[in-house]
Amino acid sequence: MKKKKSNTSINFIMYALIGLIIFVAIYMYIGYQNDQRLMNTYTIVLKGNQTVTLYEGSPYVEPGYYAYNYENIDHHELVKTEGTVNTNEVGTYTIKYYIENNYNKDEVTRTINVLANPIKHITFELVGDAKVQTDLNSNYIDQGYSLISDDGKDYKNYVSTKGTVNTSRIGTYTITYTLTINGQTKKLDRTVEVVGEHYTVTVDNKELTNQSVTIKVIANISDFDHFNVDGKEIKELGFTYKAVKNGTYNFEMYNKSNVKENIKVEINNIDKTKPTGTCSLSISNSKTKFTVTSKDESGISKVTYNGKDYTTSTFEVSSVLDSATITITDKAGNTASVKCKTAVYPQSTPKTTGTLVKNFNSTSLKYKIYKANNYYITYVWALDPYNQMRTGLKFPFPQLATVKELVSYESNRLHLTSKAMIAFNASGFVSDQFSTYFISANRGWRNSSETAIVVHEGKVLRNFTNQVYPDKSVYTYGLKKDGYMAYYKISPGTQANMENNKRLANQLISDGVKYTYGFNPLLTINGKKQTTDNAPNIRQGLCQLNKNNFIFLTNISSNRSIGLSFSGMADIFNSMGCIYGVNLDGGGSTSLYYKERGTNNATEVRGSGRPVADMLYFVEQ
Repeated sequence: MKKKKSNTSINFIMYALIGLIIFVAIYMYIGYQNDQRLMNTYTIVLKGNQTVTLYEGSPYVEPGYYAYNYENIDHHELVKTEGTVNTNEVGTYTIKYYIENNYNKDEVTRTINVLANPIKHITFELVGDAKVQTDLNSNYIDQGYSLISDDGKDYKNYVSTKGTVNTSRIGTYTITYTLTINGQTKKLDRTVEVVGEHYTVTVDNKELTNQSVTIKVIANISDFDHFNVDGKEIKELGFTYKAVKNGTYNFEMYNKSNVKENIKVEINNIDKTKPTGTCSLSISNSKTKFTVTSKDESGISKVTYNGKDYTTSTFEVSSVLDSATITITDKAGNTASVKCKTAVYPQSTPKTTGTLVKNFNSTSLKYKIYKANNYYITYVWALDPYNQMRTGLKFPFPQLATVKELVSYESNRLHLTSKAMIAFNASGFVSDQFSTYFISANRGWRNSSETAIVVHEGKVLRNFTNQVYPDKSVYTYGLKKDGYMAYYKISPGTQANMENNKRLANQLISDGVKYTYGFNPLLTINGKKQTTDNAPNIRQGLCQLNKNNFIFLTNISSNRSIGLSFSGMADIFNSMGCIYGVNLDGGGSTSLYYKERGTNNATEVRGSGRPVADMLYFVEQ
């Protein structure tokens, strides 16, 4: 009985072990299955939005997705998709993303909405040609584009512009218009070619000028590299060059391919030469007429006198002028000062009621002799008094002769037969122990230490100031270069005065005096009397009205008591408007003659048999 109980226990243990094994096996199988299910279970996560909206014509780009397992490891390669998107057709599209195996199935979807795009229903075109040309430095304005939509809306704000045209540089430029709506674009390109000279040359002054001219050169090419100016390389797009004279100026321009282009600039408007010209004056009706003759390559712009500009070659001023200086300005601005030739005054109108004794009229010499009361008034007009008013001497010097004899002698000596003359006695003289001959002596016959300077035909024949001291002032007269009388005072008595007197001869020659004459006293200067001597005597006087007109007073009678006084002659000269009035030798020397053409002999108006030192005469040119 004990053996049967032991077997039962063994069986129980055996069955228990078998059951345990089976339990363990089942447990392990279940665990394995669970592990497999866990390892093969994935969760799909979409990248981007689950719903995507696109516009017609826009490309659809798949955003992607993830497939995570329980360990959060991505296995998106296991994901499969179904569905397509046609972006050229409006509609709603679905894409399915899924994973399916024995252990797991996961599925998600993405919705793509394709909406209608307005850009596909817009006409977008260039206005004008796609390729155009414009000139260098022009004001280019692009014609733009046209935009017409089917829905009638304005889409100009969706258009962007890129590109500019630099008309200051030759080259090809592109302007691009881009229409962008809902990610869709349309582009329009216009090509603009700027054409013209490869360089621009300007000159700062094209008018005539006496200054330098500035040349400015600017490169117009887009591939410019440098200029070559007088061997110097200039990288800037432009340069300036100062031209100082007329001529051709050469420069070089290179592009980036080292191709050279020669630039030549002609300058011909620089004039630095002063104008030349002459000017003459004529007097009429208390006015002075200027006549200007000028020469200049660039032409004359104006003539200026006394601060006023004139643009004509002749003009008048309301004043009487003996001489003047004008400024001639040419069109380039150069100036030159020109001294006008001394004026020619018309013949003065006689201020007398006397009887006309003689009237002579030629182009170079005119005179009228009137007899008034107890004296003759002779009006003399000379075209060129500086050369027509002379003294006549008898040679060998000194010799004495009557005025009548001196007229014939001078006419023969200088071959003046064909010329008319009018002559007067002139200077006083003395004959003393020195056997001297005086011009500009002062007391007629008196023997005294009178003195004078003798100038004839521009040469000093005798200068007594080297020998004697005058006991009172004496005067020497003569015409200077300007045609006007001048007086030279020889002072008395002191060594200092004597030294000054010695210089007078040189002063006379320096002033251009060609002939001297004289007798004391000086009567009037510019309307101011220089004497009050009222003693009557047989007188002869000379006054100058202006450069061309002179008046002589010649006593008719030989009766001293009814003659002219110095003061009386000064009054007459002042009443006639004389600027200078001087006394000539009178008394028995008083003479007035004229010579006709074709003879050497003089005709007497008022004669004298007394020999004189010299005569004063006018002769035709």
